Amino acid sequence: MLRESIPCVPRRSPELFRGIRAAAIARDRSRAERVFRRYFKTSRGGDRYELVVTHGNLIRYLICRVLGVSPRVWLNMRIHNCGVSVVVVKEDGNLVLASYNDTGHLPARLLT
Repeated sequence: MLRESIPCVPRRSPELFRGIRAAAIARDRSRAERVFRRYFKTSRGGDRYELVVTHGNLIRYLICRVLGVSPRVWLNMRIHNCGVSVVVVKEDGNLVLASYNDTGHLPARLLT
């Protein structure tokens, strides 16, 4: 479920995605939504921590969903390899982006 995807055609530079079939994008979007529903929900029985390691496009899509903005802006978000994003799911189900794409653990020469 966590493999790379094109969950929707972004507003910026849609021509870059012209050769991708609409059915493939629909499948990726459906999969991305399943990931969102699986990981971004309240836990039962106390605090729970999950580490999700995945690809940049999917991370950006999920963060758009967390922020409640159109997923079509995902291409406007810079993402680095090994960047760490933290999302807090509150008891009432509200989502809070605590950090996005934090690369403070990496020396500048390793940022890609």
